[in-house]
Amino acid sequence: MHKIRARLIACALVSSLAFGAVLGESARAEACSCAGPNHARDVRTFAVSFRGVAQSVRQIDSETEEVTFSVTLRWRGVAVSQRAVSVRRNSRIVMCPIPSFRVGQRYAVYAQRSAGGVLTVGACNPSHAE
Repeated sequence: MHKIRARLIACALVSSLAFGAVLGESARAEACSCAGPNHARDVRTFAVSFRGVAQSVRQIDSETEEVTFSVTLRWRGVAVSQRAVSVRRNSRIVMCPIPSFRVGQRYAVYAQRSAGGVLTVGACNPSHAE
């Protein structure tokens, strides 16, 4: 009788651990379920979108970088007279992918405008090198 109860408890424990692992993986996947790039959708979704070459990357503080791009093509939210656009990215977000930028590389950039007017790219942002 004790052996049967011990086996049932062991099975229940193993099952709950396995079930918890599956739930944990699914919750993690949902938290970072990023859609792939889709230019037409991304231009509609983001306040600012353009193609540009990263000219400089400057560390603002321990978590934030500011990237300045020379604009080569405007899709949305960039004035015709605007030749350069600066975008900030928070490098502290660790669970979801955040675009990283290298000087000299050309990118399609999709950014949101904060309440203070600062352009930002965050987790799951579709900005990418071209």
